[in-house]
Amino acid sequence: MPENHFAHLYDWQGLAGYNAFMLGGVNRQHYYKSLGVMAMTELLDPPQYQKLVTGCRRIGLSDRDVHYYSEHIEVDIGHADGWLNNVIVPIGNKNPAALEEVYSGAALRLQTCCDYYDCLLEALRTLAGRESESTAL
Repeated sequence: MPENHFAHLYDWQGLAGYNAFMLGGVNRQHYYKSLGVMAMTELLDPPQYQKLVTGCRRIGLSDRDVHYYSEHIEVDIGHADGWLNNVIVPIGNKNPAALEEVYSGAALRLQTCCDYYDCLLEALRTLAGRESESTAL
């Protein structure tokens, strides 16, 4: 594994997503935001993973190649339910003001996902443009 743990493969958009996950781990004052980041991730991932698995299988990748994503399509649905009903709702019942921080973390995760997917889309458009230029020659 490279010394930088493959961080060189990401633009700032990908790294921002990782930073959102680190938020609560490095500073406890952001604990409730971190819960929002995690809950939103568990809610967002299953449909995205389903699209990824479908695309990977379409180009010939095996079940072994997509095992993690296939498994998490189902598993993360349970995780999302657990985060919401066993963590966030009880915290909100005990400390309603904390829900603003949870919401802020959820919004942060949504924004980092949007930025990352926009970056990926632009990279794909660039690749498609290069490919069409080379076939025109």
